[in-house]
Amino acid sequence: MTDNGPRANADEIIRAARRRARAEASRSRQQQAALEDPSTVGDLTDGGLALDPAYEVETAPEAPAAPRTAPRTSPRPRRAAEPSRRALTAPDIAAVPRPAFVTGVISLVAVAIVGLLLLNASINNDSYRLDELKDQQASMTETEQALDDELSQLKTPNNLEAAAERLGLVEPEKVTYMDLETGEKFDSPRSGD
Repeated sequence: MTDNGPRANADEIIRAARRRARAEASRSRQQQAALEDPSTVGDLTDGGLALDPAYEVETAPEAPAAPRTAPRTSPRPRRAAEPSRRALTAPDIAAVPRPAFVTGVISLVAVAIVGLLLLNASINNDSYRLDELKDQQASMTETEQALDDELSQLKTPNNLEAAAERLGLVEPEKVTYMDLETGEKFDSPRSGD
């Protein structure tokens, strides 16, 4: 088994990475402050941000540093006097007061219930009207049947003969017929029933 060289202790590697992350975070804070206040630009170039590797500060564990990305290039150069741009925070989600929301929901439910009641009343009214029309149709059907029965009774030969006698009509002794093709008329005696 060959030794590939001295191995670094895992704790030392972790400490060195934490020091680099703290130094990077400190640099970014200093750069942000320099962008907001141009009078602190000298601190960035003096090397005041450098940390002594032997000096270690005990702090709470920090979240891992964000991966380093290339600096953004803007389409126009930044002027020193230009005010810094700050991100706006989103408004709070619970911007609507709770009593107003509850009142709105209750009023919406009340309107829905009143609407359902009105719809139900309208449907019931139509149902009553439909029942009345069905009753009216049944009575008219009965009247029609009674009139048909009366008409068929009046059409019988005995009733026709009695009605003719009341009107003063008499039976003819002979019946005259006409041939439609020739137009000739001829008489024939009436046959007795």
